Amino acid sequence: MRKFITSHRTCRYTETVSGMNMEEAIEAATQLWSEKYRDGYDEDNDFCEIDIYVEPVRPRKGESRKWTTIEVGMNPDEPNCVSSREHHWKSQRGVIGGEEMRDGAMIITKCCCYCGAYEIEKVFGSNPWCEGPGAKIYYENPDSNSLLWVEQQQQQQRNEKIKRKNNEK
Repeated sequence: MRKFITSHRTCRYTETVSGMNMEEAIEAATQLWSEKYRDGYDEDNDFCEIDIYVEPVRPRKGESRKWTTIEVGMNPDEPNCVSSREHHWKSQRGVIGGEEMRDGAMIITKCCCYCGAYEIEKVFGSNPWCEGPGAKIYYENPDSNSLLWVEQQQQQQRNEKIKRKNNEK
């Protein structure tokens, strides 16, 4: 078993992992950083990508530092749509939310055109773990505003179908 040093681009310290070769060390480093991220380095467990490196403590001929990008954090599974189809998320500013800035993050609110459920995505650039913007997605049940919006969308689609049929005649 060999020793390898690992860190990520925005980290000021290193960790040591073991592996028989570079591939095993990268696997061990991926697990290490995913666990560190999940277990309290980010209380919201926001999803993002981080660049990590692994390098042998005693490199063999031709071995050098290897960089790889890993995904850390988790977003919840998307709930089932009551329409028995996949959700069709759409954002309509002024009706169901759209985009807004809050606490240095962009909040993007979308609504399913079929069932009225909300998908809310918080995108931020200040997460110290992430090289790019991080994001957190969560879901909310439909409310009276989204259900009214769904009905309006469905009525609009029915009207467009009737209009197309009349134009075809």
